[in-house]
Amino acid sequence: MIIVNPNIRPLPAGKGVLNSSAFDAGIRLNTPINASREKFEFKVYQIGSNYRSLLNESVPSNRRGFFVREELRLLDNRIIGFGKFDYYQDNVDEQKLVPTKTTKVTGNVNLFIRDDIPQFGFSVSSFRDKNESAMDTKLDKDNSTLIFDIRSSYRKKFGEVDNTLSAYFSNSGSETSSFSAGTNEILSNGFGADIVTKYPVIPLKSRIGYTQSKDESDVLFMTYVPRVGVTLTIIPEKLDLNGDLRYFIRNGEDVLNGIESEFRRLEAWGVATYRFHPKHIVSFNTSGMKSTLKSDDFSHYDYRMNLYYEFRY
Repeated sequence: MIIVNPNIRPLPAGKGVLNSSAFDAGIRLNTPINASREKFEFKVYQIGSNYRSLLNESVPSNRRGFFVREELRLLDNRIIGFGKFDYYQDNVDEQKLVPTKTTKVTGNVNLFIRDDIPQFGFSVSSFRDKNESAMDTKLDKDNSTLIFDIRSSYRKKFGEVDNTLSAYFSNSGSETSSFSAGTNEILSNGFGADIVTKYPVIPLKSRIGYTQSKDESDVLFMTYVPRVGVTLTIIPEKLDLNGDLRYFIRNGEDVLNGIESEFRRLEAWGVATYRFHPKHIVSFNTSGMKSTLKSDDFSHYDYRMNLYYEFRY
């Protein structure tokens, strides 16, 4: 299948009197191959500096670029791969002193081999924003980020108790260079795990999780977040109770200046949801928080309660 936008016009959209217009053109292929499927898409576009979308205000303006996207599904969706290259730049009207060029590359692979073995996913992302001035190179700036992560999930029953374990690891690095600030690098890595358990005798679901991350630049930050939660169904499809507790710890260390900091926050949430009609839902939310900053001997308490009514039509 090939789709060509019928609204293509050989006009300089986005410039001069047409600066509030936009155009795009592309091709899309969808190819089934036995138990596999391949999708390919290529598109070029240009959006004028005064273009405004009344339907979606988040649509950007003053931009031109293109993207290439590929999706591949193999063995009845047991292996799914996705890749995309996206390039665009602003300054369509050529009025900006320091225009920006952006390049994004993303790719991921997900493996769903069998229900009785863990599922895995891998992803890589690269982002780069480059500011270049034709008038003064001192205004140039280069921003780049590379992110890699791996994740896995596994569902296992012990008797009638249903357990789902999920875990992830991520690693990223970013670099910013400019004439005034020089080069600054930030390295980050983190991992986390969650266990969700469903019990057959009582309508209860429990959650236990832990996350840890490390951010390193001029200052080293370590973050630790243990958390627990429960969901209890009092009346099936009518009344549910949810509770969560999270303890956030963030330590900072400036090695050069010998400065240390420690921030701690204890957060608790509780939600009661009652569905007295499929279209009428009432929920009561309560939350409490205690924050402390060791270096400044600072302590803060916050407590909130909210009552919501939801009508669906």
